[in-house]
Amino acid sequence: MSVPLESLKNTAINLECELSVVQAVRNGVERTIRRTERAAVMIALPKLLEHCVSVYSGVDLSGDDSVMDECVDFVMSQFAGISVPEVREAFKLAAAGKLGEIDLAAYYGKFTIKTLGKILTSYLVFREKAVKELRRAEAEAAEQVAAEKAAREPFGAEKMAGWVEERIAKFWATEKIDLFMIPIPVYDYLVELNVITLTPTEKRDLMNRVAPQVVGSYTMDIKESNNEFEKRKYRNIISDWRSGKKPIEFVNRQKVAARQLAVQEFILGYRSAIAFLLSLLKQVPNADAA
Repeated sequence: MSVPLESLKNTAINLECELSVVQAVRNGVERTIRRTERAAVMIALPKLLEHCVSVYSGVDLSGDDSVMDECVDFVMSQFAGISVPEVREAFKLAAAGKLGEIDLAAYYGKFTIKTLGKILTSYLVFREKAVKELRRAEAEAAEQVAAEKAAREPFGAEKMAGWVEERIAKFWATEKIDLFMIPIPVYDYLVELNVITLTPTEKRDLMNRVAPQVVGSYTMDIKESNNEFEKRKYRNIISDWRSGKKPIEFVNRQKVAARQLAVQEFILGYRSAIAFLLSLLKQVPNADAA
């Protein structure tokens, strides 16, 4: 998964976790336990579990082969979709309270498979959110790279025009255009061609008009998140905005949405103009003959 460092940092901020966690998820997508040689897993996983259980639960598994064997078999059979290093990150997140209420304390000096299962199951929920954000960042980065590459190459303007045309055609054929799926390079290119020209007043108007949709996007994030810390962060952003403050996270998302709205209205306006012209032609006598 190719994601720029800046996007990794932003993802870590959004998820309220360390950069190392996001990097482990990014690397783990392609280096899962399932895709790793069993011999390598059998060497690395027991050592990692022994360390994590000792540090986070205060239990020494080095002399308890039966429990260790069960833990290793459990992870390999039930959680082969993550990587070995992610097991450490799961324990760290659980200890920090970022995976919900999980009691890492040993029961009568014993570490249980149930605790391990709860840690990794909760981590999978967190991981799904992280992977979703990373996929989106990867797609945005790829779009940007493609746009920049087209602009640098010979006849870059023609290639860029084709790239923009393809995306506009895609939205043209879509009955309902998803505002947040419009690539920002489309806006940049249309502005460069003076197809979209906005005064400062019009830009402010767009910013104001997309504010409810940005609030809605944060509200959706709250509904989709299973992390209470993350939910609190989004609620605070919405609350600050409604109280007259301008949280940088909200403003940044607002700027992007305003550009997307400008493109959306251009496409819809163009579509309406064509439809109007076609309706006029139908009213002209012998229009077909002409």
